[in-house]
Amino acid sequence: MDILTSYSFIIVALGTVILSAVAGVIGSISVIKGQSLIGDAIGHATFPGVVLAFMLFNVMETSVLVVGAVILGIIAFQLIHMITGSSKISLDSALALVLSSFFGLGMALKSYVQGNPNFSGTQGIDDFIFGQAAYMLKRCIFNYCSFCR
Repeated sequence: MDILTSYSFIIVALGTVILSAVAGVIGSISVIKGQSLIGDAIGHATFPGVVLAFMLFNVMETSVLVVGAVILGIIAFQLIHMITGSSKISLDSALALVLSSFFGLGMALKSYVQGNPNFSGTQGIDDFIFGQAAYMLKRCIFNYCSFCR
């Protein structure tokens, strides 16, 4: 029963519930609009944003990396709509182009960062980016939160 009250379990459970609720709504709308793969393309496009944010600020702080991911996700979304709106390229082709190019850029940047001695603290960047429960720290952004005391 201790596992059900551990911090890591609670965070993973809450994240899963929130993610599934949001994904259900957004996924339904995407399927109805005929853009069901756009989430996959944008998800892969956020990877170089995470690595670029790390390169610029040289910290593995979640809030900084999320900002980088959001910025590149927005750029990818706009690029997909610009490609489909101003050319005869279909949506599926634009999604494939953006997904593969952004993810490839992210892999190239990650390889550069891990092999470069100018970036400190890159020893766990794969685990941090792709997920590992050990990186979840108990730190509350609200000082008055009863859960974190």
